[in-house]
Amino acid sequence: MLTSSSHSSESARSKPEITHDIRISCNIHGYCTFMDGIAPRMRAEHWRAYGSSNFKNYVSFGPIPTDKATIMLLLDHLDLVTGKFFFKDSQTRTPQAYTFDVNWVRKHTRFNDEGEKPEGNRDTENRIWNTYFSNKQQYKSGRDYLEALLKRLVQSRKRTDVSDFVMLQILYQLTLIWTPTARMNAPRHMFKYIARIDMVDNLP
Repeated sequence: MLTSSSHSSESARSKPEITHDIRISCNIHGYCTFMDGIAPRMRAEHWRAYGSSNFKNYVSFGPIPTDKATIMLLLDHLDLVTGKFFFKDSQTRTPQAYTFDVNWVRKHTRFNDEGEKPEGNRDTENRIWNTYFSNKQQYKSGRDYLEALLKRLVQSRKRTDVSDFVMLQILYQLTLIWTPTARMNAPRHMFKYIARIDMVDNLP
């Protein structure tokens, strides 16, 4: 572990670019703002359609604080050499190392860590894709189009619309939180799994 003095010298180095991290945080803030308006309109049948899926736990987060200050605070404690974050122990005041790696994320989000890797998979026969996204212009419109679909479907009482709402809401989570892209398009390789709740729950 780095000593307090060596940690201070490393902190003096130029900090990494935070543009990407701020964009991700803005995505999450946008997600929360939108879902705060949608979640109260969801009915019991919507929640039942999630079954025991872990995605149900991330439909709505409630109020969240401003993100940029938190990111800046974390980056102030990032050691660029080791890639670890150093925070002082509240009692001993000595730096303690922490790593927020994939195992930490899986443990605290409770998402599956086994299953088929989705990268590169495309199902051209996927019903959700063919029903809502087969028009390339619809797909390219990204987040706005997906939000418009959710606003419309949440009002419907048709069983297929309730099921489609849940699948598209999970796709919305994937787009803004779990696998965000620069253009905010729904990740194309995820459509293969946006068919049934048991399939999407097996994403690693």
